[in-house]
Amino acid sequence: MMSAFIDMVSVLQGHPWAPPAFVAVSALACLCLPITPFYVAGGFLFGFWGGLLCNVAGTLLGTGLAFLLARRLAYGRFKAWILRKYPAVAALSESMDFRVVLVARLTGFPPFWLMNYLPGLSGIRWRSYAAGTFAGTLPWIVIVSFFSHTLWNVLVASGLKGLGHALAVHSRPLFYAGLILAGGMILTSFLKKRWAGKTPAGKHVSGKTV
Repeated sequence: MMSAFIDMVSVLQGHPWAPPAFVAVSALACLCLPITPFYVAGGFLFGFWGGLLCNVAGTLLGTGLAFLLARRLAYGRFKAWILRKYPAVAALSESMDFRVVLVARLTGFPPFWLMNYLPGLSGIRWRSYAAGTFAGTLPWIVIVSFFSHTLWNVLVASGLKGLGHALAVHSRPLFYAGLILAGGMILTSFLKKRWAGKTPAGKHVSGKTV
């Protein structure tokens, strides 16, 4: 499969229709495939700025398509089932928001393709999902597009395993930043709930409650 991917990139190289074709293929890849090799290929084919634009466009189109498929085809049935079986999980899924998508995209957990569908099964609005996806994937796309020529050589020579090792070196600070952000959000949410439970009652002063 990797050899077919490399052959496809070779065919696209220098072709006048390469940018729209690449955006379309990478958008479809968002439905079921790892997206990082496509980011590498985008930077390799079109340079940093061109690759950045094509990678962002393909990501937003593909993740949007996955979200709409999940929302239109499965949301109603999934909601009825999870409400019946796991009401606590249903309440949690309905509370998904921009921050959850942002942290998931930054840390890469759940896996990218799975996170494309899960929000469509929750109560999150499209705008919040799209904004969280854009903000969470952009740093990753920038890093991969910037180092794309080096990463492409690694991918051709060592396959996905070698690419994974190379990316671990280049993206470690981004991963840690995502974990710190997630920890901060959890702590903030915990403290807000704790303070809300300790709100003092109004005091009675001169016949009035203040």
